[in-house]
Amino acid sequence: MAEDTPSGRDMRFCPYCFQQQFDVSRIQGDRVYCEICGIDVEVTELVKQ
Repeated sequence: MAEDTPSGRDMRFCPYCFQQQFDVSRIQGDRVYCEICGIDVEVTELVKQ
């Protein structure tokens, strides 16, 4: 069975709006900025699909 995401990508979502998507495999640091919410979110809080 094929996956929807290419290998090596770990896509996660903002835990507040569930609209902004982040590729965790490319994140450097411990926070990301959600453009929809207008806040910084810790990578550990991001939600898997």
